[in-house]
Amino acid sequence: MSSKHLFVFDRYRLDEQERQLLLGTQVVPLPPKVFDLLAVLVQNAGRLLAKQDLLDRVWSGVAVEEGSLTRGISSLRRVLGSTADGRDYIQTVSKRGYRFISQVARQPTMNSEAHDWASRCRLRCFRLLRLILSDAKRTWCRSRMCGSVRRMVLSIGAGRG
Repeated sequence: MSSKHLFVFDRYRLDEQERQLLLGTQVVPLPPKVFDLLAVLVQNAGRLLAKQDLLDRVWSGVAVEEGSLTRGISSLRRVLGSTADGRDYIQTVSKRGYRFISQVARQPTMNSEAHDWASRCRLRCFRLLRLILSDAKRTWCRSRMCGSVRRMVLSIGAGRG
């Protein structure tokens, strides 16, 4: 099983696990093969990737022409726009291939096992709070908690009774 990562470049985040490109908090819609093409380029940022290598990785086992790759690169350039200094994110190396030129930070994403464990822990904490706090204390706590914690405590109270 391959590890999925979150790649951050400029204002974008590419989440392999969720198969999403995000600009800030907005999802940027990409067709599946265009997403795959961006993922391969970003995973290999700074490296020249030969056209045939990209075709093999993105369209594995499918006979496609170089035009599919060219259209995918064109779509990505249109979606991503330019870097802060006005350059394209994807550099063309004539007759050879393409290179993703932006700086990329790689961060591991939470795997499903860790996510399930965290969810179970939260649920146990909520059940414990529900048992030990009276209605008055829950009301007092709710008034002093940050938004996300407040919403969780409110949901515990709503489930009570």
